[in-house]
Amino acid sequence: MINKDIPPIFRKLRLISLLILLLLVAAQPAQQWLYNHSTEPNAILPAPSSPAEYTSAPQIMRLAYPPDPSSDIDWTGGTSSVADIQAAFNNARTQENSQLGKSIPMLTLPSQTAWNAMSDGERALWLINRERIDRGVMPLHGLEQNVTSVAQYYADYLLTNNTWGHNADGYSPWERLNNNPAIGACHDFLSVSENLAVFVTSGTSISIPIERSIYMWMYDDGSCCGWGHRHAILWYPYNDNSGTVGMEGFLGIGRANGGPYQGPFSQSWPFAEMIVMNVFDPCPTWDYSVPQVAGITRANPNPTSALNVQYTVTFTEPVSGVDRTDFVLTANGVTGASVLTVSGSGNTYFVTIHTGFSNGTLRLDLQDNDSIVDASNTPLGGLGSGNGNFTAGEEYTVSKTLNTRISIGTSSTDYHIPSQEVAFLTFPSTLAGPVKVISANGEPIFTTQVVTSGGSYNELAGFPVNQFTTEYWFPYYDHGYPNVTGSKMRTWILVGNPSTTQTAEVEIYIGGVLKGSYSIAPGANVTPRWIGVVGGPVRVVSTNGVNIFASERVFTVPYNSFNEVMGYPANQFTTEYWFPWYDTVYMDTYVLVGNTSSSQSASVDIYIGATKMGSYSIAPNATLKQRYAAKVGGPLRVVSTNGVNIVASEYTLSGTQNSFNEVMGYPFNQFTTE
Repeated sequence: MINKDIPPIFRKLRLISLLILLLLVAAQPAQQWLYNHSTEPNAILPAPSSPAEYTSAPQIMRLAYPPDPSSDIDWTGGTSSVADIQAAFNNARTQENSQLGKSIPMLTLPSQTAWNAMSDGERALWLINRERIDRGVMPLHGLEQNVTSVAQYYADYLLTNNTWGHNADGYSPWERLNNNPAIGACHDFLSVSENLAVFVTSGTSISIPIERSIYMWMYDDGSCCGWGHRHAILWYPYNDNSGTVGMEGFLGIGRANGGPYQGPFSQSWPFAEMIVMNVFDPCPTWDYSVPQVAGITRANPNPTSALNVQYTVTFTEPVSGVDRTDFVLTANGVTGASVLTVSGSGNTYFVTIHTGFSNGTLRLDLQDNDSIVDASNTPLGGLGSGNGNFTAGEEYTVSKTLNTRISIGTSSTDYHIPSQEVAFLTFPSTLAGPVKVISANGEPIFTTQVVTSGGSYNELAGFPVNQFTTEYWFPYYDHGYPNVTGSKMRTWILVGNPSTTQTAEVEIYIGGVLKGSYSIAPGANVTPRWIGVVGGPVRVVSTNGVNIFASERVFTVPYNSFNEVMGYPANQFTTEYWFPWYDTVYMDTYVLVGNTSSSQSASVDIYIGATKMGSYSIAPNATLKQRYAAKVGGPLRVVSTNGVNIVASEYTLSGTQNSFNEVMGYPFNQFTTE
């Protein structure tokens, strides 16, 4: 951009400088380069001689900045650390002192750890304010969210649209700032408003682009741009100083990177770093206050046995953007607590929490991520995540009548589960079994176990203790992978001993063939598998009369889908099983039917809806695996017509075959109304 207010001779000089720079870039091999551009001040005037002239000097005298170096000063040294940054800036200051006869002090930057923890805007503000302060210029008041959003928008725009210049989106820098509602409603006129810089490289990254941009704007800007970038950084002071001295002047830094990008260059580059600096001078009525949390207090009696309680959250001024994601619960002893709802507006909000399923204490904390803002769009605690955190609220003491005990292996924990409620409980880093869930007060309960494996999910109903027996069956077994062509499954049989005193002697058969014998200690389990075996049915039997329970766990390969199904108790065998649905159009579904007899063939009919799909003879200790192409409907009925007991399941692969599920058939003689 060539500012129309610049005398023609200066416009001509800047245009020539621009062309020379582009020719230099085009002639260089692939490496990092800076191409920068700045809006210019209205006039070049001497700086006020004292801070008093901020308010006493005529406005024209307040359009000024400290003197410029007599020539550009190149960056020296490395570009990888705080030490490199400090060395480059101090070398530049030393040369500027020599050129101008000044005594600007040397910089001492924060530690590498502290510098790494700063945001781009915080690093830029630190360097810019040191350059201003060390030259007797008052510092910028700070970073401001509205200015930052304008700068970030334009950095993204230039990179995404592969373009360059101050007016690339059809607006001038000041128009972009003025279009922001908060800035447009409360600002002083300021002709200096934007610096641009871009680095390009044939590689995939550029080191310290923020620090090097500020350096170039400050010390390597004369031959390029008549020190316009430097003037924008050191403007001394803002030209309409209607506010309190030292309480105006905000900075915003935008940064975007990626590629390919050509912009003002003669060729396209694989990677670019785009830096935009905007400054803004607020009007006298600008609200400089930063919203904070005033308190988080209990809204219900304490201690509590209630399922849900409420907190009142108050702020020092009206804010918006408050939602569930801003809050977390700090729990001591309590399990399963959660944040449910957030309501309210202005200074006061109400947060309802679920108090969980065990005893202890709960505290509601607020975690600041800059999503909560006041009417001026100032984030909670000021710009920067975490500076508005609040962890000093009141606690609830949760005291409930514990009525449910969960035991995993030898460990037990008690919980309170209210009537008609669900407890969703997890035990991280736990690998043990068997799992026992018991109602401690005699009230009936039911339970499931939910397992996720990567992106696969399975839910399995718990086996009722009053139905324990010594023998369980599964219709099918498949651990053909990787030995059997076409098989994509790996299968384990899991057997648990619920006894606290007796060892269970267990045998496992597949297709009538004994595959293994196991002694399972009290409260222990075994998880055998047989690679290369495909067939069925599977029989798991305790030979010494100790009750057991069993499940079959399957992983598909290579998609790593997971499924587990409980074994069917032999003392509940029947001749007829039902399933609600069958689908080989949108899914791929198989019916598995196992003959539990070791001596008689089973004559089996299968129906979908009212249509008989087929009649089959299943040999003793054998399994039928049946599929019906292009069929959708239900219910599915599997019936042994000659009185031989069978077991049945239905397994389904999703259309993409990356998810697998198997469910046991429901026995006809156990049908009920609920």
